[in-house]
Amino acid sequence: MAMTKFLASLILALIAISMLQTLVMASNDSHLYDNK
Repeated sequence: MAMTKFLASLILALIAISMLQTLVMASNDSHLYDNK
């Protein structure tokens, strides 16, 4: 049971990190366009 909970939390963490990365990339792209 502990292993399944650990895997579930790991997957959720990976999803959260990917969402944060997409947000950071979007903000960086907007800043780049603003600088131009």
